[in-house]
Amino acid sequence: MIEIHHLHKRFGRFVALHEIDLSIERGKVTGIIGPNGSGKSTLMKSLLGLVTPTSGSITINGYLLNGSSDYRSRLGYIPQIARFPMDLTGREVIDVVKGMRPDNAGLEAELISLFGLEADLPKRTRAMSGGTRQKLSVVLACMYDPALVICDEPTAGLDPVANSRLKQFLLSLKQRERT
Repeated sequence: MIEIHHLHKRFGRFVALHEIDLSIERGKVTGIIGPNGSGKSTLMKSLLGLVTPTSGSITINGYLLNGSSDYRSRLGYIPQIARFPMDLTGREVIDVVKGMRPDNAGLEAELISLFGLEADLPKRTRAMSGGTRQKLSVVLACMYDPALVICDEPTAGLDPVANSRLKQFLLSLKQRERT
């Protein structure tokens, strides 16, 4: 699913990633751990195409990342801190994302129900708690049933029930051969 070879990223004189080699199989849940400043976020941003490596290569599902964004339609990203336009409601945020994609958001209703978001979607995102915005982020990342979900501390701000439900949902993705 993911092949990383000799990945190197330098920001000026600072080396964020040095000769990273990593292989992640389809259907596996893989954690990347390390102290602050160890390059975890830089690696995730490289997978998302938001950071261009200085050298090395990344292949996702046979697709060599080379500046094109075509592969992104098959992945979901749950950031550590969800940020949305503050004047939009949760429903409007979902509708904006749906308006940018031609395919069906088949898991939207299931995820809204799983996280109990029905009553929160009419609220403007500025009026939502951080945990509710995080739940909305999960809906956006996963409503298209992506083959790959990249999570950057996805449980940040979640209450214990939502935390448990997110973990159960991620395990259900694994059972469906998602990575």
